[in-house]
Amino acid sequence: MNNSKVENIGKKIPSWPGKVLLIVEDEDHNYTYIHEILKRTHVGLIRAETGREAVSLFRQHKVDMVLMDIKLPDVDGYIITQEMKRINQDIPVIAQTAYAMVQEREKCLQAGCDDYISKPFDPDKLIRLVERYINQGNTQAETGEVETTEG
Repeated sequence: MNNSKVENIGKKIPSWPGKVLLIVEDEDHNYTYIHEILKRTHVGLIRAETGREAVSLFRQHKVDMVLMDIKLPDVDGYIITQEMKRINQDIPVIAQTAYAMVQEREKCLQAGCDDYISKPFDPDKLIRLVERYINQGNTQAETGEVETTEG
């Protein structure tokens, strides 16, 4: 993950105040990279480090979108995606995985993911992908323990 690439994100950064993104990511350095990319968008972030935690947070908070790591320490992201879609099928779930094969993309989509991004990903690509889906979920997040990405 190249932090200089994070600094060079294109000039036009969208702004999503009031939107909440659940990031399901067990690796600290990957979460930090995602946070650095998204912090200028003013989106609220909630982090889950395990699949079970992700489902619990998904039930507790109204989120607008989920960025789902597929390889988690307890339950794989395919199963967690299916559970989330049973709870609320309207919330977009974007798979993120280190496996960039065509079969992996198909497996993600079959599990219910709305889209897919392979790691390591380009900051602009992540921003554009979030931009495509962030407004499809709930329109307003509830108040709660949400980390804002301002500054």
